[in-house]
Amino acid sequence: MEPSASAYHTYVTAADLFGNSLDEVKNATWKSLPDWARIMVDASKGALSAQALEEQFRLQYELIFQQNATVAEIITVSAPGGILASNYYVVLPFSRGSVHLGSLDKIDKPVIDPGIFSADFDITASTAIGRIAQKFWFSGRIRPLVTGQLVPDDGLLPENATDAQWLAHFRQSRMSSSCLSWSGPVW
Repeated sequence: MEPSASAYHTYVTAADLFGNSLDEVKNATWKSLPDWARIMVDASKGALSAQALEEQFRLQYELIFQQNATVAEIITVSAPGGILASNYYVVLPFSRGSVHLGSLDKIDKPVIDPGIFSADFDITASTAIGRIAQKFWFSGRIRPLVTGQLVPDDGLLPENATDAQWLAHFRQSRMSSSCLSWSGPVW
């Protein structure tokens, strides 16, 4: 029988992510909602309504901070060849992208702006998720199984990475989700 990957999914709330910093993140997020709406309206060249976006953001805020909805997913994987990985992402990002026609004569070449991390909350949440995933791999009985970091290079994102190093990682990957990979024993 050929070996296959095993994956475990973990769903976390804002309370799980931010712990003692929850109130600080909650307050900063609430204060930022109008600014994020303006940023998204400007990026859309006025195609969106700031009022509608603010209402959408308020509803999302309530889900995250008042209804304790899942805010992130971590997929922990053990794959053949000794690959250990955590893929993770924010399931309720505040960032919004856009797709527009560049011009009528180039209808098959849309202008795409993914708007990744245009809201600070998404960077804060992604960093917190990454730290949880990293903490798992460097904890107790798991740590002896980790023989080296594969992606990203541990020079870019060491075990006790700063907020600036996490931000550099996200900016370099240009993705709203992320993956941390390590090598381990070959099964």
